[in-house]
Amino acid sequence: MTSGSRVDYTVAPLRDSIVTHDSGATPLSPPKLPAISDALTRLAPYARNTPIWDWRDSILTTMVGPGTEVVLKLELLQQSGSFKARGALTVMLSLTPAELARGVTAVSAGNHAAAVS
Repeated sequence: MTSGSRVDYTVAPLRDSIVTHDSGATPLSPPKLPAISDALTRLAPYARNTPIWDWRDSILTTMVGPGTEVVLKLELLQQSGSFKARGALTVMLSLTPAELARGVTAVSAGNHAAAVS
């Protein structure tokens, strides 16, 4: 991070799931804005609109520099308690009826499996 930069992780949960589908993104590039907007619209009935919080702390300022803004997305307020629901739902909502009929398996012992179930 450079001094004066803004750290915003609000789209990080979407990036992993959008990258694997037809969004114009690759594993090395972020998704395009239209893909993010589309995912937001599709997730609206299922995911809570969680707040963001500007993290201001003297220790953090020492670590990242006085001009760096750190913003946290409070995804712990999702029903699953994690941002994983956004990624899981993004993928599942993009599946065809035939793919959904085959079922979905989550290989996880944590938040991702909880989000899928």
